[in-house]
Amino acid sequence: MTKQLDSKPTLLMLLITTRRQIFEKGNILCKAGMARDNMERLIVSPRHYEIARVEEFMKKAEKKLSSWGLFRSKYNDSVDLFDKVANCLKLVESWDRVGEVYVKLASCYLKLDSKNDAASAYDNAAHYYTKTNNTREAISCLEQAVFMRLDIGRVNGSARYYKKIAKLYEQKERNLEQATIYYEKAVDLFKSLNFTLSANQCKQKIAEFSAEVLEKYQRSTEIFEDIARHSIRDNSFQV
Repeated sequence: MTKQLDSKPTLLMLLITTRRQIFEKGNILCKAGMARDNMERLIVSPRHYEIARVEEFMKKAEKKLSSWGLFRSKYNDSVDLFDKVANCLKLVESWDRVGEVYVKLASCYLKLDSKNDAASAYDNAAHYYTKTNNTREAISCLEQAVFMRLDIGRVNGSARYYKKIAKLYEQKERNLEQATIYYEKAVDLFKSLNFTLSANQCKQKIAEFSAEVLEKYQRSTEIFEDIARHSIRDNSFQV
């Protein structure tokens, strides 16, 4: 019985001592010049820190775009700032906003008459819009990328973008009619480059959709036969 009574004061004293030590450590930190707001800053989450950087870089980029100065210089500076914004947003996985920033980057590249870079920026925007199932925006960006690449004669890139759009319609939108249209556009461009394998991969999709969904069985058969003919011919050349 006596032991139990003795243990209670001991536990109480331990708690009091621990609290006193915590307060003493806090006072030492404050005396060392670490103000309360600085202490709070130490425990700010990485997400909040990156968001603060995003706002800072965005303000600088928008200010740069609206300022007077050398035409190319201000757009080059804005490209660097928007690139930093995109990287910060990736760290906090704000995918839609990343997509928006890449669209802004594409606009800057167009001002600099760099259509190849603009196409890549639109492609990146589409990639991040897809992460949030913002399929319509992704498709719109890829279509812009197609036009950019076609305008500078990059047919292979345009064909690949058409194929990406077709996949989005197929897998995300479940719209196989639209998917067929874009697979056909990809086929035309791949054929113009004699990229038979890539063209046949798209043709196979068209044949499958023609039979399964569109009920165009004759067309499906003709496409499969055409693929077979090309495969036999290509194999005979290899031999």
